[in-house]
Amino acid sequence: MVLQPAGGTSNAKEASSLEDFLKPVPTYSRFYFTATDMDTQRYGLSATRHATLLRDAFRQVIESGTSFLLSDGTTSANFDEAIDRVDEGDAMVVVTGDRQVTPFPVIGSSGSFKDHIQELTSLLDAGHRVVFKVKAHDGYDLHLFSRDNIYRDFFYAFQPLIRDDLRFFSINGKKARSERFFYFETWSLHRPPHGIEEVFPETPYY
Repeated sequence: MVLQPAGGTSNAKEASSLEDFLKPVPTYSRFYFTATDMDTQRYGLSATRHATLLRDAFRQVIESGTSFLLSDGTTSANFDEAIDRVDEGDAMVVVTGDRQVTPFPVIGSSGSFKDHIQELTSLLDAGHRVVFKVKAHDGYDLHLFSRDNIYRDFFYAFQPLIRDDLRFFSINGKKARSERFFYFETWSLHRPPHGIEEVFPETPYY
């Protein structure tokens, strides 16, 4: 994905030369993690009975060799401790390596990452990742931004968790343009719309 500031590119400075025009536009990856408990009709990664299991799988991918920088400037080496200290709507930086890093600004529940594209891309370009704690209908979801595509790592972390009462769906973010599509499981669980793929224990990564 290409990250553009809120309001689009109408005020962007035009390319001053052919070299500028041909320069590749940086692209980034983002991953949104949510869950629904169909028995209790609770919506949110942290609100289902498998919340601990799902959070452990997420942590497995991003915690190794990293630390977590919160918006108040404090750090933690423990993912669970760090995410519990992040307010809903705000973010923490997953610090990788020893490159200089600054905290991500406080956004609050009424703000959006789109208001801080410059800060976000600066962190991603330095090799760090950013995790947002997003308010869900019940509890919260996790929204991760990364310069590199780490879908493969998440695929292999979550696939072993699949069982009769825990199903795993991979959704093409470009298709999820409405809340109805996003919560497809409430109306079309057994025949997911185009753009949604169920992952089974035998599904190969490709």
